Amino acid sequence: LFKTVEYIKDAALLNARYEELGVVMTVVGRNAGYTKEQMEEASKGIQAMGITMLESRQAVVKLVDAQIDLSQAQRLARVAQDAAVIGQTNSSEAFGRMVYAIQSGSVIMLRHLGINVSFEQAYRKMADELGVTTSSLSEHQKMLARVNAVLEDGEKKLGIYEEAMTTAAKQLRSMERYTQDFKTVFGETFNDVMYAAVIGLTEYLKESNKEINTLSSSGTLKEWGISIGNTLAFVADAVMATAIPFQVLGRTIAMVA
Repeated sequence: LFKTVEYIKDAALLNARYEELGVVMTVVGRNAGYTKEQMEEASKGIQAMGITMLESRQAVVKLVDAQIDLSQAQRLARVAQDAAVIGQTNSSEAFGRMVYAIQSGSVIMLRHLGINVSFEQAYRKMADELGVTTSSLSEHQKMLARVNAVLEDGEKKLGIYEEAMTTAAKQLRSMERYTQDFKTVFGETFNDVMYAAVIGLTEYLKESNKEINTLSSSGTLKEWGISIGNTLAFVADAVMATAIPFQVLGRTIAMVA
């Protein structure tokens, strides 16, 4: 029974997180000029590439935050599939690390996923195409250059994911995604119940905080503290007074012996 309750709790929390990310995704997208439908479509496209429901929404937010065109979302997710096999992780983890590496310009992080690129070369290539110097490239242009470099390297590794899916090890790592997605969907059953419970607990805590602040302002809490301290001191003195005779008796017996 305890394990069942724990499973339901985890499922409800996963679904609540998924719902929350939906709100975040919509707001971030709106601020960047994307509609809710466009953000959701991008999320579904990434999910179709073997990324968990949660990570798909997080990924879309990360892409927009990094100013990476959402039209590249599925292509990047496809690269992440192959990179996950090389990096011995799952596609969701690989995608998150890859997007962060592109955003931060971390070549080392990409190499851990088997993606070997030189961003300096990518900048020079873009500068040559635009007929400018690398120093005059904007941050957005540099971001595009990093994305293109990762996609180009990914082309060299196409097919690794499909071949790896014939092995037990890769199937086991993929099973984690199916398990989490099932729990996320299953958790929707208890979302309303959890929401009501959280709201109820929040209101109770608010009222409790008001009451405790009132007691503090009136000095009642301080009086309680002094009273409890005096009681504990009395108990400690009593214990010491009781212990002393036994200590004396013990020493006497030891001397006689």
